[in-house]
Amino acid sequence: MTLKEKFRFENMGYEGLQRLGKLLKPLLDQYEKPQLNKYSSKTNSSDLHPVFIIGPPRTGSTILYQILSNSLDLLYIDNLMDGFHRNLFFGAKLSNFFFNNKPHKCYKSRHGDTFRCGLHAPSECGRFWYQWIPDRKHYVGREELSPQKIEEIRNIIYALIKKFGKPFLLKNLMNSLRLEMIKQIAPQAKIIFIKRNPLDTALSILRARKETQTPKNELWSVNPKNYKELVKLDEYEMVVKQIYYIEKQIYHDQKLFPKGNLLTVHYENLCDNTVEESYRIKDFIDPQLLKKDTVISINRKPKKGKDKIESYLKDKLEYHIKKLDWENYERK
Repeated sequence: MTLKEKFRFENMGYEGLQRLGKLLKPLLDQYEKPQLNKYSSKTNSSDLHPVFIIGPPRTGSTILYQILSNSLDLLYIDNLMDGFHRNLFFGAKLSNFFFNNKPHKCYKSRHGDTFRCGLHAPSECGRFWYQWIPDRKHYVGREELSPQKIEEIRNIIYALIKKFGKPFLLKNLMNSLRLEMIKQIAPQAKIIFIKRNPLDTALSILRARKETQTPKNELWSVNPKNYKELVKLDEYEMVVKQIYYIEKQIYHDQKLFPKGNLLTVHYENLCDNTVEESYRIKDFIDPQLLKKDTVISINRKPKKGKDKIESYLKDKLEYHIKKLDWENYERK
């Protein structure tokens, strides 16, 4: 394929690329099936495993994903692969053909969406998971997926790891509520839990709600297991408890994994010490992991006028934040 054909993919836009992937699926299945059989047969012997970035929305998970996927020699799902999420193995080979593992240089997003950065920018690729998860559920508990579905997901993920010989970095915040499922897919998966000051997180979610015109009786982004109870609350209490119950679920479920497979990253530390934190995360994933590009520093200076606009909200949010236990997640 030529560079001109690559730009044709970009000009299709997100939905156009999704339609193309769906149209080609029957043909791509014939190519992909023997490839998956070849590489997935080696899954049990793999020394490499998937790495999941999880946490509540607006905690810096996207910029963390962008920093790691740009600076480290990792496998990740880019926007081109997202278009072929039904045939992710083919999508990965296509992406490798076009971009040859080059840095994506993308540090912009809109609520996690990076398509405007181009086809090589990292994608959350929620549609990949919804091929197996019924009713587009956010929380998925133990045994909700059949052994066959678990095996299908495992085979795809580990076939890609074996094919490219790299850890596979995945970021989709719905997976914050699916650690029991992830445990079944990859018992040795590594989990990066990103946290942020609850007040700043709540303020950021309120801004996102306003931008997306989310109704007051609906949650924006990730829905905790008890979301039906939360939507009955005042909007400020609802947002605070959305963050709290996502973190509480993670706090409970992360115990399923070996202690050495868990890493907590604080957004504030990531911003203030970006290079040092990126090295710490690299060593957690794999000390032998190669670097691909330099690490950029994050600027977290508040936008002009933001403090004045939001100052009146802080007392309301802090009232609800102080009623909760953010260390042990015991008080409701």
